[in-house]
Amino acid sequence: FTLTYTVKAASEPINTFEYTSVSPENESTRASLDVITLSYDPEWVGWVNATPINVLDKEGTAVGTTATLSLSNTDNTDVILTLTPTLTANGTYTITVPEGYIYNNNYDETAEDKGVSMGATYNPAFTLTFTVSQNTGIDSVSIDRNAGKTIFTIDGRKVSGKLQRGAYIIDGQKKFVK
Repeated sequence: FTLTYTVKAASEPINTFEYTSVSPENESTRASLDVITLSYDPEWVGWVNATPINVLDKEGTAVGTTATLSLSNTDNTDVILTLTPTLTANGTYTITVPEGYIYNNNYDETAEDKGVSMGATYNPAFTLTFTVSQNTGIDSVSIDRNAGKTIFTIDGRKVSGKLQRGAYIIDGQKKFVK
């Protein structure tokens, strides 16, 4: 007597769907954050749960901003997350959309044939992460015009750093620094 077991890879439930794109891009850095657009294939989205979702900082603490979902257009392909108030403080923030907040009462007519109960399609839970940074990048620029050059005093001593007033040999040429 021999028993044979077949292990099948886990697959996503047939009654869930995911967004095709997000704007601004997930894990991007912004100067502020007030609106996030999730795009879906046209046949998926029908309704959204408008219950506000807490926005969390990197420690997992609510920051006093909430995200509320709404539909943006008549063909229901975009879901808008509106943040109230707008995030402007520097930090990394996460928004976790719970399972079933975006859904459609349409169902796959072949679901019963696949062994799945018929019913609404919905989103699995997902998390978006954004960094808000008011830093614009470079604050100031200083140029060391002598960087990478060989500099000697007139009597042959090698010099580095800021040059004082006087005569020097810079890359083999005599030059004066005023």
